[in-house]
Amino acid sequence: MATTFRYYPVTPDQVGWGLYVTCVGQHTTPPGAPFPSAVHPDEYYFTWDVGRRLQEWQIFLVTDGAGECESKVRHVQIDAGTLVVLPPGCWHRYRPDPATGWSTVWIGFDGDLAERLVGQAGFRKGDDIFVRRVSSTVEACFRNSLDTLLNTVGNKPFSTATHVPMLIAAILESADEGDPRRMSADPIPQAQAYINDHSAETIDFESLARALGLSYRSFRYQFARKTGESPLHYQLSRRLARAKNLLASSDMPIADIAEKLGFNSTWYFTHFFQKHTRSSPSAYRKAHHP
Repeated sequence: MATTFRYYPVTPDQVGWGLYVTCVGQHTTPPGAPFPSAVHPDEYYFTWDVGRRLQEWQIFLVTDGAGECESKVRHVQIDAGTLVVLPPGCWHRYRPDPATGWSTVWIGFDGDLAERLVGQAGFRKGDDIFVRRVSSTVEACFRNSLDTLLNTVGNKPFSTATHVPMLIAAILESADEGDPRRMSADPIPQAQAYINDHSAETIDFESLARALGLSYRSFRYQFARKTGESPLHYQLSRRLARAKNLLASSDMPIADIAEKLGFNSTWYFTHFFQKHTRSSPSAYRKAHHP
């Protein structure tokens, strides 16, 4: 793998956009070669003795070889297939094993939107790094984006920044097939899909939990942790979203909408809708229907 990298200035417009790429690259350190390379800018260069703190988020993936990485909290051995997430302000250092060297790909990014994306992936600012085993899907995503990011991000800083959400999505969806601790499938997205398909029905959530191989207590805890809502509240929020869409995009009578969405009466539907929107269904339709 050829060593190539770029560092980019950030404009106020990019900060306002909320997501921007600061650097991207790929690097190979042969066995026994010095590390890191002194060609990097001063704000990124570091030595093992001193370490460094970044002012942005950075993700790097070891694609070949092995090495070690350390924060104030822990020291870990890393090898091919290991992804490391470096939060802003977190002191860290890393280096390849002199016996094997290594190859890595990396991207630096930041912005208000970036904070939300990494938060959804479970990453937080603090004194610790995040180390995760990932499948080849993440490396493929990195490589698919690398050429574009290396060659065009300076000219198209807004559109090319969309490669960051794609990478984080790949990390979220990836798991190491060789890790015996990995669940065969995440039950919560399955539950969400079921609730979406049956949002107008009365759902037996205890039976749903059993069908997913979980106790009801564990199901409620995992569901709330992942979605921020209880299963019932999630179902009601789906009903509310469908109600808004039907009111704004159709001429269906309100009584029919209430029945279609599984409400026992128009009165109950109106009460529910007004409680959550501070507007009656008829007033919402008047304000949003073309």
